[in-house]
Amino acid sequence: SVGVAIIDDNYSFIIGKTNNNSIQWGGYGKDISGLTNIEDGDQAKLDFNGKSNSAKIISLFGSSDSAVTLCRSKTIKINGQTREGYLPALGELNIAYNNKSQITSALSKIRGTAMLDNYY
Repeated sequence: SVGVAIIDDNYSFIIGKTNNNSIQWGGYGKDISGLTNIEDGDQAKLDFNGKSNSAKIISLFGSSDSAVTLCRSKTIKINGQTREGYLPALGELNIAYNNKSQITSALSKIRGTAMLDNYY
């Protein structure tokens, strides 16, 4: 097992089996070309573009030591195709947070790292 799949009619993504919750996100205070600046939290929760957002962040900062680089370095095979990981967008994080107990239960069954309990 490589992780837990989160699938709905509108989205699908995988939460990796092991998680590093302490690495810095990086890029603070920088405007990244091609990313929409969303100041309203409810609007930001509609962003499910983690994969394309990650590519834009890496194109600006390169492969510096950051969370987006760590996520990109993780790969999994799905139906014989290798797919790169990515830093999730707020919409994806919100779905994971709202289903945290089920995800944590599934991760424990595959001996994965639990999601942090006290963080949104």
